Formats: sequence, C-alpha cells, structure tokens
Amino acid sequence: MNRWHLGFCDWSYTPNHRGFHTFYGFYQGNQDHYTHIAGDGYDFHDGDAVAWEANGNYSSIIYADRAVEIIQEQQNKQSPFFLYIAFQNVHDPLQVPQEYLDLYPGEVDPDRRALLGMVSAMDDAVGRVVETLRSTGLADNTLIVFSSDNGGTSPGVNLPLRGYKGSLWEGGTRVPALIHGSMLSNTPRLHSQLFHVTDWHATLLEAAEAPPLVNKNDGFSQWEALRSGQTLSPRESHIYNLNSPAQEEMVGAIR
Repeated sequence: MNRWHLGFCDWSYTPNHRGFHTFYGFYQGNQDHYTHIAGDGYDFHDGDAVAWEANGNYSSIIYADRAVEIIQEQQNKQSPFFLYIAFQNVHDPLQVPQEYLDLYPGEVDPDRRALLGMVSAMDDAVGRVVETLRSTGLADNTLIVFSSDNGGTSPGVNLPLRGYKGSLWEGGTRVPALIHGSMLSNTPRLHSQLFHVTDWHATLLEAAEAPPLVNKNDGFSQWEALRSGQTLSPRESHIYNLNSPAQEEMVGAIR
C-alpha cells in the first residue's frame, strides 16, 4: 500500500495485479501530501478505483488509518498476512500538519523544521500500527521490519557518511533498518554484516516458513543470521549500480 513507483503503463504492472490483495496509495514516485496530485493529475487509488476521498487528507495519517483497518480485519483470522507500508514521508514536497511543526520551535531553517516534523508524523503513524498489533493480540506472532530505501537529501543529514540520495557514496546507499519480533533471539543486538535490499524477499519467505523461491533472484535468505545472530551472512558482495548513460563513462559501484 501507499507509494508504488513500479510502473503503471498497463494494469498488469499495478499492485492488485502483482500479487497484492489490496492497495491504497499512488502509482507514481511523488505527489502532494494533501491533494495527492502528481504532475497534472490526481493519483490515488483504492484497489483499481480512484479514491477521491483521500483529497485534502495528509498522507501518513490516511495510510495509518488503512493499516489499522486491515490489521483489525485480520484479528480473528488464522491465516498469516503480509502488510507492506511504503510511507510517503519523508519524500518531497516538504509538507506536514502544523501540530508537527510546533514540535520544533527552535529550528530556524524552515525546510529542516518541516523535515523533522515529517519524521515525527511518520513515527506517530508507525506507533499506531504497532499499538494496533498489540491490542489485537497479533504482535507476539508478527515480525516487524522497518527500513529506508536510500540515504537522505538536503535538508537531511547523513553524517558521518559521505554523500546524499542519488550518489553511490554510503550516504546515499547505506541506510538503517531494524527488525522486531518474539521469534528473534539474543536481542537486542546490532547486526553489522552485509545485507542488500534484494535479500528481503527470500529472508521473509523463510521467516514465514513458506516454500523458497523456485526461480532464484539476486537475493539471499538472511533469516538465520538475523534470527539468532549466530550465523554469518551468506552475502559477500553486491552491486550498487551499473549504468551506461549516453556519455562514454560507466557509472557504477560494486562492494
């Protein structure tokens, strides 16, 4: 649900035709947090239908509302479920309700103040999701994964790492993440081994005791390394990017 950004030139590329049972959000890469207008048009969907009622409502609040609704619907069901929330915060444009701006009266940079408020708005939304898992009795058997997709842009700060989003420096490519669940042992602890975003698919399948992928992709299951901390990561390298633009120079990096 929320930010898709994986193509919409044909219905077959949209979430409900790619394995998701429900979808609530927008197809493009960014949009206004209140009007949900991207470019020249309104882009907000509930399943395949246009969700006009989202107009005027702040993104992180309505995403949390829908997530709470879905979790409550699962409360009396015995089957497992996967809930993916790709929050729009803290993506530009820098917009946030006044109540969150008021949390940072000492910040004189208006862009930085808005960014801090957007982080707090997202924190509140995540808190509502977690509290709903607890109140419905689902928290003890739920694995929570929280991760960013890239480093921040200005007015964000990635120090002590070098660079920002869009660069191949670690400030643009190395991000924090956490996992939480009763099935983890030897916690709390810091996992400092190599992990790539493509590893999540196989990792979560193994965590859910689902059959492994038939057609292998670039990812490794890191479940045992994450679950106990007693197993080494199976990953020894990964490609940040390999891109051959119109100019002659190759732009890429391999770790």
